[in-house]
Amino acid sequence: MTLKPTSILIVDDDPGMRQVMSRALENAGYFVSCADNGREAISIIEARDFDVVITDMLMPEGDGLEVMMHLRRKDPRPAIIPMSGGGQMVSASEGLSMAVGMGGRAPLVKPFTAQQLLAAVRSVCAEK
Repeated sequence: MTLKPTSILIVDDDPGMRQVMSRALENAGYFVSCADNGREAISIIEARDFDVVITDMLMPEGDGLEVMMHLRRKDPRPAIIPMSGGGQMVSASEGLSMAVGMGGRAPLVKPFTAQQLLAAVRSVCAEK
């Protein structure tokens, strides 16, 4: 039997997105921390460990790839769930395929539902 992770970090520059995701995960029994951008996420990751990191791929002040590279240098154990709605230069599928190539699992294309978010978290937890 796989136990739920106790600790999830959400990294997204959209405050509304962070709030909705955090509420859904907390209601499902997870402990959630949030970061506004990649730079803040790296600082938080230095201070504590997480079981799962859910990161947007396109953000100002440190993108999702930077978060992923830093996390992998520090600790290869946390599952990383990349998410993206795309941007001006990169489509969501291009950004997510790069993230999966770097070890991201269960990618989420924005917009997604709370059920899809929870399914992605359960999926990466079941792989541990």
